[in-house]
Amino acid sequence: MYTHSITGLHLLTFLEMDKNKINMIEIGAFSDLKQLETLWLNWNNLQMLDLGIFDMSDHPTSLHNFIIYNNPIQCSTNLCWIKVQWLSRILIQVFHGFI
Repeated sequence: MYTHSITGLHLLTFLEMDKNKINMIEIGAFSDLKQLETLWLNWNNLQMLDLGIFDMSDHPTSLHNFIIYNNPIQCSTNLCWIKVQWLSRILIQVFHGFI
């Protein structure tokens, strides 16, 4: 998924992108979705998530549910940003549990 591949949907609050064989998300891919509250990326091929996929300085509190079940995510210290940035205020579900 590339930067600005989702444009013109500034009022979108729910986005379900399950089973789309997504294997990477470019930095800034969701930065235009200022009102996004729920994002589902289940059953894709995501192996890593970069902090820059969302511009948190631009809309730090709109996303409340980030659900990424059944992706081959490589757990490492590179995912620490999820806990630091979001764990205290949104629900993040990974695999079949919570971070």
